[in-house]
Amino acid sequence: QEFGADILFITGAYITSRHLANQKYLDSNGYSVTVMKDREAQPADAIDKDLLIISESVYSRKVNTTFRNLPVPIIVSEPWLFDDMGLTGQLHTVDFGRSKRQFAVTITNPNHPLAASLDGTVSISYRRRTIGWGVPSASAMTIASLENEPDKYAIFAYNKGDEMVELTAPEKRIGIFLRRNTATRLTAEGWALFDAAVSWALESAPPKQDQA
Repeated sequence: QEFGADILFITGAYITSRHLANQKYLDSNGYSVTVMKDREAQPADAIDKDLLIISESVYSRKVNTTFRNLPVPIIVSEPWLFDDMGLTGQLHTVDFGRSKRQFAVTITNPNHPLAASLDGTVSISYRRRTIGWGVPSASAMTIASLENEPDKYAIFAYNKGDEMVELTAPEKRIGIFLRRNTATRLTAEGWALFDAAVSWALESAPPKQDQA
């Protein structure tokens, strides 16, 4: 784990404390987290960060393609941004969407670090929740699908240089299921998957330079 890594966490304009569970969790695990709202954040705010996390709470039409070409690892939780970021195609309910009343995912690639050493069907939430999903390009690493919809992926990723949809990945890109308030009900397995996403994304971050 990259303790002290600098993370920019972008949220929507209207956010409550329970929606910031992910940010609090990152703080407690030794990361340095800056929170900005979607109406304020620009690529210049993220260019010197080790990781950018875009919350599901953002207004997708405002964020749009703002961070699409940023050469920084990015974790995206807003499925309505998957197409704008080039992670999936553009058709809602075909290439990306949300599914209601979900509390488990099926690990499809248990040997990948993003699977957090989990396998089979794992509970991610103590209550059924609406979670996001995407259908990435053939070059993506697909990690976990919806429990009963194996062609819809709750976690998928691209390495730097992978062919996404319409562009080559400028850096690591991860699509993940977290809805804005899902984190308040995550199981240990759910947190493990989030941990794994952050850790894997940060592997490409350059080492911190000691300050004189």
